[in-house]
Amino acid sequence: MVVTDRKAEKVGHVGPHLMFYAPNLGNAEFGASNDFSSHFIVADERTPGAMIIVPVTAGSDGHEHH
Repeated sequence: MVVTDRKAEKVGHVGPHLMFYAPNLGNAEFGASNDFSSHFIVADERTPGAMIIVPVTAGSDGHEHH
């Protein structure tokens, strides 16, 4: 999966992830940073379309974990 920002300036590969609708919320409400060091981010924060994004990675047993 490839994503771009609203200005189509940044393009990047995104692996498996979960997304939760979180209108008008931001990273600060969850104590999150904007770089996944808190294991999730709020994309488009403080907008009606804000989404919490949680990456999902494969564990050593080959099953998906978050």
